Amino acid sequence: MDRFSEQVVGTARGPAAERVRETVTHEAAEEFILPDYLPEIRKILSCTAEALPENKYVDGPCVESSGLVLYSVLYLGNGPELCSAPLQSEYSVKIRVRGGTEGVGARDVGVTTVCESVSCRATGPRSLTLIAKLVTNVLATGRKSAEPAVTAASGGETADPTPADLISIEYLRRPVRCSAARFYGTSGDVSGEFSVPAAQGDGEIVAPAVVRCTGTAYVTDAVWDGGGLRVKGEVRVRALTSGSDGKYFSVDSSAPFEERIDPGAEFSPDGDAAGAAFARLASLTVDDAGGGRFAWTAEYDIDGEIWETGDGEAVCDAFSTACADETEFVDVDAVRFAGGIDATFSAGSSVPAPSARNRTVVTSSGKVTGCRAEVRDDGTVVFTGNCTVTAVTAGDGAASPEEVTFPVRYERSVPALAGDAGSNGAPDVRWVMKVISTGARLDGDKLSADAEIAVEASVTARERIRAVSGVILKKDEPAETDGNVIRLYYPDEGETAWDIAKRYRVSPDSVSGDNPVVIS
Repeated sequence: MDRFSEQVVGTARGPAAERVRETVTHEAAEEFILPDYLPEIRKILSCTAEALPENKYVDGPCVESSGLVLYSVLYLGNGPELCSAPLQSEYSVKIRVRGGTEGVGARDVGVTTVCESVSCRATGPRSLTLIAKLVTNVLATGRKSAEPAVTAASGGETADPTPADLISIEYLRRPVRCSAARFYGTSGDVSGEFSVPAAQGDGEIVAPAVVRCTGTAYVTDAVWDGGGLRVKGEVRVRALTSGSDGKYFSVDSSAPFEERIDPGAEFSPDGDAAGAAFARLASLTVDDAGGGRFAWTAEYDIDGEIWETGDGEAVCDAFSTACADETEFVDVDAVRFAGGIDATFSAGSSVPAPSARNRTVVTSSGKVTGCRAEVRDDGTVVFTGNCTVTAVTAGDGAASPEEVTFPVRYERSVPALAGDAGSNGAPDVRWVMKVISTGARLDGDKLSADAEIAVEASVTARERIRAVSGVILKKDEPAETDGNVIRLYYPDEGETAWDIAKRYRVSPDSVSGDNPVVIS
């Protein structure tokens, strides 16, 4: 029996889940020395970073996750040329899970690590220090399904209750909307091509070269097709290219992908299923195809949550009709999958940039920070954060970064959450917001920037349940009876047949629905 079942043993029948979420903020810091084939650093223009979780495993009461942080540093070299340094560092984090991890396997744990921000500082002509602020989310889920434990007054548990024991106990059950999840993953690759515009007026392309190439993978749809999770998405690539004439071009390219996560025979839902997916770019390579054309290949990883949906029931009260008893209760949360969100939206703003007058925008990149997700009482999930677009401008043989920061907001109605946010106070959203493309332009001394942002989310709701964990039978204390009599009882307002049956230690079936109530 896994630790989630042990934690709430005997509280529910049917599929139910315990969801434990832990979040830790940590840093990956490292000093780098540029290889000899890269020019010395004169000025850092921009730096982007992405975290790639590679491994996860359970260690005692903790979950450990390790992976790589991929950096892309754009800087000015010895001359006026722009240079890019692709660097990477390792990270490792250990997160203690509430209640421990006994019985929890890899399929019960999902790990998401995002780079919240990155700082880059040149410490010498060929050395720099990079510090990435990482946010790691650990999400553990487990199934629980059991009958209340029947125990004798002496404390000895009746593992296999006799028919007499079962007959003498009356159970009151209530329906529970609940789900159970497991985590799976897959990977794939996709290819595309981009062309560099003519660098001269006569259409001749002058020795184009790729200075920097970055990309993003994101999900556009995740649907359970009856046997697996079908995931659709797209990879966006942005390349900064240059020619021998000193001109720079920013080129965008994209390609769709489709994968299917097959959980195999180990996942056999009794009812329906649903899921959500999160994508990340694992690697990106670019090859010169000649004639100003470049071919790129991107490898991506997909993390999937597959939820067994459906209804169950919980034992919310019990008593013995044959003898005195003591009922033990526990408060638990039944978790249910409310839906997945895969969406894109755009936002932008403008700022004064007098220092950029008469300059041109060479390239731009963006990052979303301070992300939050809030669930309103009407079932609307609101995502907010701040987007910073860094535009590199050039002119007069120099280049410099200009930043535009603006708030971003996205709303999505999740009907399955309506009414839950206020009453139970525990809807949970696992989400990632990331910039998939940016644009920047100069108009006089004003810099305008915009960003297209992707949102990937898994939304669950919780229903608070007061359930029976066990019934202690006191067989030496027989229930009081008056023999074969008919009793008339005048119920108080709100009293149910169950309340009356429990008071007089009779089966609820023997209590009439009349007023006065006839108890036989």
